[in-house]
Amino acid sequence: MRPLRGPRFWIAWTVVLGLVVIGSLWALTYPWGDAGGSGVPSASATAPSVSSSDTSSPSPTATALPGLDDSVVAAMGEGWVVTTLVDGSGAVTLAAVDPSGGLYLGPVLPAGSRLLAMLADGRAVVLDPSDGTLRTVALATGDAASLGAGWQDPVVAVPAGADATQILVESGPAGSRTVDAVSTVDGTATRLGDAADRHGLVSSADGTTALTAIGSAPSSIVASTAGADDVSSGAPLGGSACEPEAWDADRQAIVVCADDQTTVWALEPTTATYASAATVPAAGGLAFAVSGSRILVAGSVYGIDGTLKWALPEGAAKATAGIFTGTALALWSPGDDGTAAQVVLVRPTGRLSGVVNVPDGYSGFVQVVAAG
Repeated sequence: MRPLRGPRFWIAWTVVLGLVVIGSLWALTYPWGDAGGSGVPSASATAPSVSSSDTSSPSPTATALPGLDDSVVAAMGEGWVVTTLVDGSGAVTLAAVDPSGGLYLGPVLPAGSRLLAMLADGRAVVLDPSDGTLRTVALATGDAASLGAGWQDPVVAVPAGADATQILVESGPAGSRTVDAVSTVDGTATRLGDAADRHGLVSSADGTTALTAIGSAPSSIVASTAGADDVSSGAPLGGSACEPEAWDADRQAIVVCADDQTTVWALEPTTATYASAATVPAAGGLAFAVSGSRILVAGSVYGIDGTLKWALPEGAAKATAGIFTGTALALWSPGDDGTAAQVVLVRPTGRLSGVVNVPDGYSGFVQVVAAG
């Protein structure tokens, strides 16, 4: 009987099996991953890592924006602003913007929260409108402290030359507004003035005196101090629709009257004396802002004496809202929903400094306040 296979068959079959074994060993030991890696492809080589917080739709965490930490807060000063961003759920996020347009995300606040002011130590003053609670919120940590509840439509003035231990708060229904000095340490409130149609609050540099306007057309400018009667400076000569706008350290207060043209007055509240006046164009629906030394009106920046400094650069001239941050400017244009798509930063020389656009996952910038 013939064998099923001859010797040559078995020799060939042995060779084939040997080649298969050698090929398998080579496949297992070839460095498919990075040099020096294992023979198994690494996860980072095949697909980006996905964190547990990622979702199928854009979210604030997906933007990979830097966070607001102690080093960022320490760097804040002239040219910086602090703003609020709102997302699709209505949650409000505090954020800081540097002079070049860099955006840093901070603590998340309850829906509807309003940013009112910044303190020199890196705390924001925030209103929770659900119960009228004022809080300070640390940008770097999110730590919050209550300044009391029941504040109605509050306006906050931060002393220009003092530390961060006291602010002035104007609040109450129209026609009966009050002014209080409020400790940012323990929330203690001290009444400075009440029972009047007050508006246009500014604070003295030491935080002890509130300057407000009472009435309209004309408005009387009144200084209020705890335990003392109000001191009225009356209405500026020939002015109407007047309000105090700024009161820097070692400077006179600035009062602005907005009529067919804008009149800028320097006021010495301690003697109730209007020292000088300058006339500049009317705002005309464009951004309007005042500091202790400059005024932005009708697309140009003037000195308090009325001297033209510079015109806004292209891309910023049509903004409808603005603030001074030191001698620099921040400008934006709120839409019908009250949010803005971008904030433009302008140097003290009038040159464009930076532009920040709303990041993915948010619907717009809401409040913007100076950080410096």
